[in-house]
Amino acid sequence: SGPASTTLGSLRVEVARSLDIHKQRVRLAYKSEVLDDDNQPLRALLPTDASLTVAVTASSLVYKCSTCGWILGGLTCAECGRLLVLAEGEGGGASCPEGHGGAEAPLCCGEHMVGDACSEYQLDAQPHRKDVDESLCPRWSCASCDFGIVSVRCLKCESIGAELARNGFFERCFCAYVWTCQKGCSRGNGSGGGLLHDGTFKCACGANSLACHEY
Repeated sequence: SGPASTTLGSLRVEVARSLDIHKQRVRLAYKSEVLDDDNQPLRALLPTDASLTVAVTASSLVYKCSTCGWILGGLTCAECGRLLVLAEGEGGGASCPEGHGGAEAPLCCGEHMVGDACSEYQLDAQPHRKDVDESLCPRWSCASCDFGIVSVRCLKCESIGAELARNGFFERCFCAYVWTCQKGCSRGNGSGGGLLHDGTFKCACGANSLACHEY
């Protein structure tokens, strides 16, 4: 029930708020048909007094670069070990579901990657390794609030995610720490994509970029 001008999208927002989940996980269906036009008023989609079925999809936060097509996922809070979720509002940032902090959408090819709560990828959180492995992706930390991200994975080559590895070429030639997909995803196309380094993530506290402080 509600005003005749209520849209499908606004109803999904209210349902998501009541369930304390992100809107993109809420699906509304009428007679087994999922409704997907968020901009349509309900009166244009449904008969009077129609009943809707609410479905909640499993989802994982993924980021995709609109230039090189690189896909990142598996971002995990270093404090509690839970997968980050898509932050509410504009910008497509990531946040810890336990409130430990968040980050802006990562940069790739000179622009922010596009974030999405996607049911296509079913990822498990991967707790941070107790023993530092300098060949793999480190903890990315904010020097101001200490929020950290671990377990950044490439999803372009594997749906379960392949952890990024330190790329020795950049260290030898440019004295720079850079992490890339172990299979070279989104590299070699001239766009400069497929690279993770200091400055890729910026903390949501607004103070600093997240940086590698482990080695």
